Amino acid sequence: MLLVQPNRHKLENQEFVMKSFSTKHLFSISYWLLSWALLVWLNFSIEPNAMVHFVMIPALLLITGLNAASLCNKKC
Repeated sequence: MLLVQPNRHKLENQEFVMKSFSTKHLFSISYWLLSWALLVWLNFSIEPNAMVHFVMIPALLLITGLNAASLCNKKC
């Protein structure tokens, strides 16, 4: 009977991937929260303008959300 032992290198690699995974997510979430907080502050601190309120701020919010997602999915 042949007993198969788990590959130690494979287990260490999985632990490294989990650490890397959480660091990427923490960085992207912190970037996302900081940028959205600044944009919300900007929205309420400037004088009322329909173009800024309905077009520019939502576009910037979407762009920062997409950038946070791309940071999270980055391979390096």
